[in-house]
Amino acid sequence: TKRLPAKGRPAEVGWWIGRARARAPTISNADKFGSTLKQWWSSVNPAWRRGGGNMLKRQEGESWDALQVPGVNGMLGILVCLKWWRDALGSEGPLEEWDLLVDDVAWALGQI
Repeated sequence: TKRLPAKGRPAEVGWWIGRARARAPTISNADKFGSTLKQWWSSVNPAWRRGGGNMLKRQEGESWDALQVPGVNGMLGILVCLKWWRDALGSEGPLEEWDLLVDDVAWALGQI
């Protein structure tokens, strides 16, 4: 079964998988979790998207094989991490970085 690479993934994902995905982990540091998630997201994207500084490139007509990973070991992990990060930020948290990542993930899913 194809899965997203675990290298660079937030440790909380491994914790969640190890508990049969029964409950969400506690995110004690939202900023650190978000930073790790953004780095993981960048690393699992196709190589052609990387290399533009902090922003991933957006162009149509390229291969998306690296992200065509359905199911619990695939894109679901990214989506769940976005939810955990948002929850950890709370109602008063700064949402700019979260919004940017949600926008990029949504764009990528639309391309796939």
